[in-house]
Amino acid sequence: MRRSDVVSVSFAPAKYQSDVEAVTSTMPDVSVKQLNPLDFSGRPILGIYSKHFRQQAIIEKALKARGVPVYEAREYVKLTKDGSFDRRLVYKKRIRRKLTDYVKNVPPQVRAAKLADEINQKGWSAYEVPKWGVDQLRDDD
Repeated sequence: MRRSDVVSVSFAPAKYQSDVEAVTSTMPDVSVKQLNPLDFSGRPILGIYSKHFRQQAIIEKALKARGVPVYEAREYVKLTKDGSFDRRLVYKKRIRRKLTDYVKNVPPQVRAAKLADEINQKGWSAYEVPKWGVDQLRDDD
């Protein structure tokens, strides 16, 4: 039994939109959408959706032959779990109370702000959560 609601998806940089549309224009049940989220390098991306996994493989092969980089969601998940994007995954949170008011329950953004400086009593905290724990965002990267 085949489920009609299951969709295969892959991603390509938006600057290759004309190549993607040229490859997918004649294929049934394929749609290309510009996605609002950006890739980890800050560039816009396209979502290439197809109802059949085999069709997705044909699309990827044709696009790679044209020099278009194509990524599957599982590749991004694997790279994220491996720590390849640790420096690009940044959380920015508002600290509403003074740092000294956090005694019993100290959230990660407060730990990062305390690491940054003891003078910052109220404001914003940008921090990373790499494998080894919370870390204050540094400007040198």
